[in-house]
Amino acid sequence: MCVDYRELNKRTVKDKFPIPVIDELIDELAGATLFTKLDLRAGYHQLRVHEGDVFKTAFKTQTGHYEFLVMPFGLTNAPASFQGLMNDVFRPLLRKCVLVFFDDILVYSSSITEHLKHLEEVFKLMQYNLMAAKDSKCIFSTGKVEYLGHFISAKGLETDPKKISAISSWPVPTSVKDLRSFLGLAGYYRKFVFAWNDNAHLALEKLKEALTSAPVLAVPDFSKTFVLETDGSKTGIGAILMQDNHPLAFISRSLGPKWQRLSVYEKELLAIVFAYKSGKENVAVDALSGVRGAEVFCMAISLVSSDLHDQIKNARLVIGPDENLRSKLLNWHHASPECGHSGRDITLKKLKTLFSWRGMSRDVRQYVRKCPTCQLSKYDTSAKPRLLQPLPIPEEVWVDISMDFIGGLPKSNGKEVIFVEVDRLSTYAHFVALSHPYSAIEVAQAYLDHIFKLHGWPKSIVSDRDAIFLSQLWKGLFSLHGIEFLLSSAYHPETDGQTEVVNRCLETYLECMCGEKPQEWSLLMPMVEWWYNTHFESAIQLTPYEVVYNQPPPVYLPYLAGDSPIEVVDRSLHRRKQMLALIKFHLTRA
Repeated sequence: MCVDYRELNKRTVKDKFPIPVIDELIDELAGATLFTKLDLRAGYHQLRVHEGDVFKTAFKTQTGHYEFLVMPFGLTNAPASFQGLMNDVFRPLLRKCVLVFFDDILVYSSSITEHLKHLEEVFKLMQYNLMAAKDSKCIFSTGKVEYLGHFISAKGLETDPKKISAISSWPVPTSVKDLRSFLGLAGYYRKFVFAWNDNAHLALEKLKEALTSAPVLAVPDFSKTFVLETDGSKTGIGAILMQDNHPLAFISRSLGPKWQRLSVYEKELLAIVFAYKSGKENVAVDALSGVRGAEVFCMAISLVSSDLHDQIKNARLVIGPDENLRSKLLNWHHASPECGHSGRDITLKKLKTLFSWRGMSRDVRQYVRKCPTCQLSKYDTSAKPRLLQPLPIPEEVWVDISMDFIGGLPKSNGKEVIFVEVDRLSTYAHFVALSHPYSAIEVAQAYLDHIFKLHGWPKSIVSDRDAIFLSQLWKGLFSLHGIEFLLSSAYHPETDGQTEVVNRCLETYLECMCGEKPQEWSLLMPMVEWWYNTHFESAIQLTPYEVVYNQPPPVYLPYLAGDSPIEVVDRSLHRRKQMLALIKFHLTRA
């Protein structure tokens, strides 16, 4: 049974465990004369699914709802997980007397005595790991065995007659898919048949002629979709404009030494930029990019566009009608730790710095409105009617500040309280995790360690009537520097409305980001501070970061597995990404 797990596979972090290369495996057999082939019984089903992940394998039939307790077919990481298991089980014997390719096990030896000893060791490992083989598919102590599409013996390597028979009776290909299937099978055995003769030379010349002969160009139909295919090689770039797989125009150019040093991706982008020339006709050439000697094209990409003018727009990347890609971009710019489930306007502004597509405002509005995390965590922002007496606007940044505490948090690495400091002009904030209980001297030291070293002494501090702020030590310490204290009205924390808003933003962020693991909130303090200070503030029409540092904050792209060469960093980022995926999954199920 194979279940359709495509939706689950889209959301699965891919396992990059290396699959063995068949040619490398066979190279290990030099000197072997005896072979035993073992085939596991329902190999995938001998690997248990983690108890906490069983529900992910759910499927339904006419008889009811079922979940796999063992690894099923169809999961994107099943091959890598199974190969990893086999490598771990047979690691002591791997490539010494045993080859493993998924559930195909080959035991090889140079003598019968050696072979019996090797078999005994293999069976002990299988017995210890509760692995079962299917006897009808096992072959013991033979001088010639079929393994991975080849016949292996002491003489060497031979092709499988069954595969040769299939090639002989292969029908004439009637589609590109049929041709690819045949070339794939033929290519598997190409190392056995290489011999350059007149027929091979004639085939090469015909192929060159077909590739370089100028075809008849079609007349463009502006009611149909245009397809631009581009390519970049080591020495050149080129492009074809097509409709319905018929060429309309060709263009190419060679690359000088400066451009040849670019990466493959940069050459592909250069080809796109080069191909787009407003008001100019493309000219036909006899090849896509200058091929010299044995060099071949590195990679080809295709872009489908209904309006070529949209390819370059305000230095932003234009996204086509790919709903899956748009959804991923919306998710990153709204739900990632750096973006913190911001509202519609802030999410839209962040997206517009990098991307553009038709209907972006509508898509952002609908995405934010339907976000389950926001619906569960966000508070009512509608203002209550009251007499407004705002504090005077400060003259400079970090001259007039406000302070507050957020308490009642679950213990996280010994911390239970957040000390909040906000600049009243730029709204730039710092968040410091503290242990509970805390003293006035500890809070003062935290201020010196985290705020004073960056911004110096303020002229005034607005705070509530917390015992810390009313203490003689606190007043005495700051009065020495001529700092004025402004206390909010008793039982009316909204007097310091700006800090209360920051507190609500911070609480909402933590609820969205670590609601599933509340004991880890202290680890997110650097991330939440970065998110808050780089989010667009409608009151000042800038981000707090821009007000303080007089430049826009740098833009960081989402993490992709394997981005970092340092394993610890990669694992940490991967764990963060998994945590977010798990939170969203549980919220969807709820």
